[in-house]
Amino acid sequence: MRSPLTPAAASILLTLVLSVSAAAGPYEDAIAAYDKKDYVAAYRLLRNLAEQNDDRAEYKLALMLDIGQGVPKDPIESNKWYRLAAEHGNSAAQHDLGALYYFGFNGLPRDYSEAAKWTRLAADQGIAESQCILAILYDNGQGVPQDHAEATKWYRRAADQGMVEALNALGIGYELGSGVPQDYVKAAEWYRRAADKGFPQAEFALGLMNYNGKGSPPDYTMAAKWFQRAGDNGFVRAQFFLGIMYHQGQGVPQDYGEALKWFRLAAEQGDAESQTNLGFAYRSGDGVEASDVEALKWFRLAADQGDAMAQKQLGIMYANGNGVPQDLVRAHMWLNLASAKGETSAATMRDVLARRFMTKTQIVEAQTLAREWRPKISTQERTLAHDR
Repeated sequence: MRSPLTPAAASILLTLVLSVSAAAGPYEDAIAAYDKKDYVAAYRLLRNLAEQNDDRAEYKLALMLDIGQGVPKDPIESNKWYRLAAEHGNSAAQHDLGALYYFGFNGLPRDYSEAAKWTRLAADQGIAESQCILAILYDNGQGVPQDHAEATKWYRRAADQGMVEALNALGIGYELGSGVPQDYVKAAEWYRRAADKGFPQAEFALGLMNYNGKGSPPDYTMAAKWFQRAGDNGFVRAQFFLGIMYHQGQGVPQDYGEALKWFRLAAEQGDAESQTNLGFAYRSGDGVEASDVEALKWFRLAADQGDAMAQKQLGIMYANGNGVPQDLVRAHMWLNLASAKGETSAATMRDVLARRFMTKTQIVEAQTLAREWRPKISTQERTLAHDR
């Protein structure tokens, strides 16, 4: 039979229980209020705890101020609490503060040295996302000396936690021989681990390795399989390659209609090469009813992004009045731009056009338009820029 507690022991036990409840209770109350969407009450409770150096409350307070829950958005005050929580050892706050400096968000300057400082602290505490960011910093020499081997170390730590971006990055490292000896077999192994988690970049990489015969002879059937998986996941370049493979009958039956489908999917996401291929399809009637108007539309989208082949085709269409009223000035401008990117036949066409059909005034106007032209950012590039 166990001995009954002495009054003194009972008093100590009661004190310990009460002290634990006192430490945990207010934070739990704050989170309960937050979960009920009573943000005003949650903020008040968290603020009291944060002023007592509770790093959990400091971090939650920073998040609420960051997005404006219960209080107006206040990036300056939010950053203050992120920093206090990070200084008090909160790994999530260290990660977020590092990420804010890495991307230059929330009113903070982009500062890779600060990003490295805070992400390292979080990475040392096992935060996989921070381990991956730290690896990227070492890979690029941003805020730290460039060191591909050190980058690989941190990618491995993140990969050990199953972080798919790190698995893919290790595949890239082995494929390129960056931080490790080049080894296509190991590259494929890491890519496959990421692909098995549904990561489209890795699926595309496996497709490209099979397509180009890296580590084994080219296998177009296997390449098409991986491109299909990545394409179904919306990966633009995989959709482009599927368009090429169906058009040429590589690893799949030749099918212009299927090629057109994949080119269109990629083109609608802003892929210039796919837009150019759609333009050619509408010009020739491959898999679709021929239409100069549609061809012009897709050539223009690609040309606006700087695709030289599309610029040349647009110049030809303006010169001949195909799908658009004839405009020799615009024709000269587009041929001039294509020529500047190495399309030698475009230069010949431009010179013939200028010599035989254009006035000096028209030539000067066309040259001015070419000098003033600037490429447009595609939808895909705009999305990537926003994500960065």
